[in-house]
Amino acid sequence: MRAPRRSTSLANTVINCATGVYVTSTVKGTVSGNTVVGTGTVDSGNGIFCFPTCTALTISGNTVFNTFNGMSMKTSGGVGGVIFQNNDISGTGNGVYLFLQPGNTVTNNTITDATVGVYGASGNTLTGTAYRVVTTLTQ
Repeated sequence: MRAPRRSTSLANTVINCATGVYVTSTVKGTVSGNTVVGTGTVDSGNGIFCFPTCTALTISGNTVFNTFNGMSMKTSGGVGGVIFQNNDISGTGNGVYLFLQPGNTVTNNTITDATVGVYGASGNTLTGTAYRVVTTLTQ
């Protein structure tokens, strides 16, 4: 599913996918209430992915299972401002993958059974996230 600029994506269920929710070039929006179940392999795919421009995006209240990156962003020019909050992420390589993009917030999520909790944490704000059976909390 692709979500366009300035959009809200609510209450979707996506199963057996490489990328569950793909947000393209957003300057403001919310992605919430989604359930994404990947292919069951932790070597590819994203539960929720924003590329190439992510600014003032809130990703909250989502549940993601069995993807390589639970939630991921990659932004041209190093622009941040994405808030990842109150999400439940499990069975992933990386719970949240920030691709070394500064200026984002990861708060009050639950990350379970992941190799890395938050990848690319430097320059970002991380608070209140519960890590359960996570090999490396941040990298």
